[in-house]
Amino acid sequence: MKKYLIIILFFISSGLSFSQFYFISENVGWFGNLSKQSYKTTDGCKTWSIQNIDELSATSIQFISDSIGYLHTTGNGNKNLYKTTNQGTTWKVVNQKIGYLYQFIDKNNGYSIGSSDSILVENQTDTFYYQRLLNTTDGGYNWDSLSFIDANIDHVIRIWVHNINSINLIMNADLYKTSNAGQSWFKQTTPIKIADFWYIDSLIGFIYAGNYGTYKTTDGGNTWSKKYYEALRLEYGDSINMFSTLYGRDLFKSSDQGNTWFEIGDMFYPEAYDYFFLNKDYGYAIQYSLERIPKFYRTTDGGYTWTFVGSIPNIATNQEEYNILYQFSLEQNFPNPFNPSTKIKYTLPQQGLVTIKVYDVLGKEITTLINEEKPSGEYEVEFDGSKLSSGIYYYKIQAGEFVQTKKMVLMK
Repeated sequence: MKKYLIIILFFISSGLSFSQFYFISENVGWFGNLSKQSYKTTDGCKTWSIQNIDELSATSIQFISDSIGYLHTTGNGNKNLYKTTNQGTTWKVVNQKIGYLYQFIDKNNGYSIGSSDSILVENQTDTFYYQRLLNTTDGGYNWDSLSFIDANIDHVIRIWVHNINSINLIMNADLYKTSNAGQSWFKQTTPIKIADFWYIDSLIGFIYAGNYGTYKTTDGGNTWSKKYYEALRLEYGDSINMFSTLYGRDLFKSSDQGNTWFEIGDMFYPEAYDYFFLNKDYGYAIQYSLERIPKFYRTTDGGYTWTFVGSIPNIATNQEEYNILYQFSLEQNFPNPFNPSTKIKYTLPQQGLVTIKVYDVLGKEITTLINEEKPSGEYEVEFDGSKLSSGIYYYKIQAGEFVQTKKMVLMK
């Protein structure tokens, strides 16, 4: 079954959340769509109203209370972080540089994986941007960089904020932790190189990486034990109950703090695009129809049964609006770290020449994966590293004026 997951799904705990689908109650929620509109429902997805924000694509939404929330839009080289203090009735731009990976702890303090303070590194053939961890203490208006070990190698890809002082992050596929708000960091020992993680609290957490499986800690990362043979992504978690998806597809459930998992099943065709659980019983799912119309489903029994509750039919009523649902994107390869092969997904909003090349850490070109004319759509290409040595590699896409580079780790 094919599935094109454009975003990493929302983490219900205090981790870095970046979802296009967000609820603060059973009835009130938001949906950020790539059609350059944001929507709000007050009746549990039955009807939706357009939010008057801007004409850029909404990439992430987060609320820290019933009234205070943040929404990020991007497109045409612009990045806008909006803030509301009245449950989305009005929105105000607070920053125009921050990327869509952000997490606010309260109305003043927050963290972001920074695009506004990325380090530009020149080498033989290309240019790469190394992401930094940024923090704000004034509600998102101003952001400062938190320094690490080496400005030439630090590359933060995920963070998880437990509280204002305790933070975990993934940097260069390794796990780091701070207990003093980023003044100092120490590297934690893990059984695998990490692609992603999620935590229930400061002691109980999970790490995963492709076909290396999912591991659990109950002592804040000092020791780890394997809990599932493949990578599970958290959709909801409390002290006992958890929901996860396998590769963003079939829904899994645990009722014993993630020690054992069982598959609830695949209820949707086409498959569900995103989930949001408010608690262990109540949640919503988005399914896109073949015409790319978002359809919303609700569960009240912990994911075993789902009921259709509404849709937004006017998003994609003709081919022109259908094409707007696409935007240029290059996804993180999966699995990562990988051995020996990995898959790379990318999206084209219009027809044109696209090239994807792979480089080593010194900038030497290794191979060309794609170099051809392609129509608009979502694509996937496989990279085989069986003849290469372990290490860090980069892949770069160029399609018209869109250029983006990402890092991957080959671990044999």
